Amino acid sequence: MSLKKKAVLFYGVIFILVLVLILGYANSGIKIKVGNQKITEKIINYEIGVTKAYSDNPENTASNFKIPATVELMRLMLEKEVALKNNLTVTPQEISDFSEYVDKNTKAPKILDKIKEIFTKDQESYRNTFLAPKINILKLQDFYTKKSGSINGFDEWFQKEAQNIPIQIFDKELKGKICTQYQAVWWLKTACK
Repeated sequence: MSLKKKAVLFYGVIFILVLVLILGYANSGIKIKVGNQKITEKIINYEIGVTKAYSDNPENTASNFKIPATVELMRLMLEKEVALKNNLTVTPQEISDFSEYVDKNTKAPKILDKIKEIFTKDQESYRNTFLAPKINILKLQDFYTKKSGSINGFDEWFQKEAQNIPIQIFDKELKGKICTQYQAVWWLKTACK
């Protein structure tokens, strides 16, 4: 086989691999990726439900909450990536203990009931989407406080830790709305290029 044919074959294989990867993302249901954290439409819908549960206006529809809920979910995933970067993980036992604590000590039982109703058939998502992020931020703040001796400066430290975590928004419509409505959010700047 001639060198020219080998080159054509090689580039053809590379092209097909790239195409498969692109189509794989397009068909995988992944809307956003924050570091290694994948956000699907299903998880976005759960976060919309959680956000809506905090609203006492029955006229607010899911579409009113989609962009703010998605940005909140992205922030939570960014916190998770920073936690993982610092070897901080949330264990199943911590989630279980926190769940019991929340059940016993909530100041808003009606809101908690609404949130639990959203996740009735998917307890794993309740633990990972609703409970674990609350533990994550507490662990990050505790880690920083022990490291620095004070909570002062946490936001600056977090920004430094998070600045190189890649954020990719694969859904063009979602990306357009997020990047238009949240231009000032520092961690979205790379995703919105």
